[in-house]
Order: sequence, then structure tokens, then C-alpha cells
Amino acid sequence: MLNKRIKFISGSKFHQFCWEFFYVLSGALGLFALMEIIKPWSVVNYLNISLVLLLWVLDAMILLAFREKKV
Repeated sequence: MLNKRIKFISGSKFHQFCWEFFYVLSGALGLFALMEIIKPWSVVNYLNISLVLLLWVLDAMILLAFREKKV
């Protein structure tokens, strides 16, 4: 039963959404890091990056858990 559920999630719109969300969060973290390098304390003073980082890690875990197995 779990194998059928994993196959369903791997090809669903939810899986595609997770990939897109991962790309958006990766771009946001990269942009925030670049802004911090250019002007220190510009992001840390106004945004809590820990929530973005937590969402990024959770999304990566979901993508790794439901990836397609290549034989």
C-alpha cells in the first residue's frame, strides 16, 4: 500500500509543486545571502530567515522521500 502511495505522489501535481517551491526557496536564500554580502545586516534586521530555511529543508526532505527509484 505504501508503495502505491509513493508512486502516486511521485507523479502528482503535489510533487511538481514541491519542486517549484524548492526552486523558489533556493533562489530566495541565495538572494538573501547575496544581499547580506553586499550590505551587512540588511536582511537580518528585517526578515526572519530561519522560517525560510526550515521550509527549504522540509521541502527537500519531502522530495528525497518521494523521489522516483531508478533501477
